[in-house]
Amino acid sequence: MQNLVVYYSWSGDTKFVANLIKEITGADIFEIELVEPFSADYKTVAQEYREDNRIGKIRKLKKTVENLSSYDVIFIGTPIWGNTRALPIKSFLHEHNLFGKTVVPFATHAGGGAGTCFNDMKKEAPQAHFVEGLSLSSNQIRNKAGIENWLLKIDVIK
Repeated sequence: MQNLVVYYSWSGDTKFVANLIKEITGADIFEIELVEPFSADYKTVAQEYREDNRIGKIRKLKKTVENLSSYDVIFIGTPIWGNTRALPIKSFLHEHNLFGKTVVPFATHAGGGAGTCFNDMKKEAPQAHFVEGLSLSSNQIRNKAGIENWLLKIDVIK
């Protein structure tokens, strides 16, 4: 069984968790990058998010996963924006067919929880099988034991 960790990280928290999952599971890793990236400034990125969301804009990816068919389990990591997944995740799901894949979502947030993130991802990739996701606040992301326990619980590691 081949695993892939796909993630988008704005502040670095989601990247940290993605790399822990890669280390624990031995998965390959893919960072979502956009042709037209979001601003590094918090106020500006919040405005860009609201505007893109309002008009339904889907920003193009710099690259896609070329050998997606070789992966059985795909972890998808996102920061929480506006009570849901970050828009680059929507771009990824729009550009990749996850038919028959097992998707393991994970989210990082500042303390407000995952909101509608996991349900929204399911709606955007209805052809995939989703398992229980993990939501981590910024003070929980370095808890490797907690992440390992979640991976054991969802039967990704033994």
